[in-house]
Amino acid sequence: MTRRLADLTDPAAVQAVLDEYRRLGQQAFLAKYGFGRASGYVVRDPHSGQWADSKAIAGVALGVQFPAEGPLRASEFSGGAATVVRCLASLGFEVRFARDHGDRFRLYRLFDFRAAPRMFELAGPIEQHCLLDAVSFRASFG
Repeated sequence: MTRRLADLTDPAAVQAVLDEYRRLGQQAFLAKYGFGRASGYVVRDPHSGQWADSKAIAGVALGVQFPAEGPLRASEFSGGAATVVRCLASLGFEVRFARDHGDRFRLYRLFDFRAAPRMFELAGPIEQHCLLDAVSFRASFG
């Protein structure tokens, strides 16, 4: 049977992996399971508040849920919003863009496209430029 990240359905498996991540520390955990640091998203451990590398957590958690098959290796699946973020968020975990890589983020807006096209750009972490209201999912300039 081909393993897929979508088969991860047990929040307790994810929490067990987050606990191990906290005990070992980032470097030792990533080395043990053969993952690199998160290049996009991190997941929050609800018990400690610590942020962890989301792809590594999800891949190892699948092995906790299905121990006979073991964890997914980094090369067996892709991380990102469509895979790891969707999976972990559906299990109730908070996931966000890694602050370590905030300089890679850009928000663009095109306006007056017909008359006089112009582009607006915000570079870096959006919270440096906007006040974020998570209740209404609206960003405004303060």
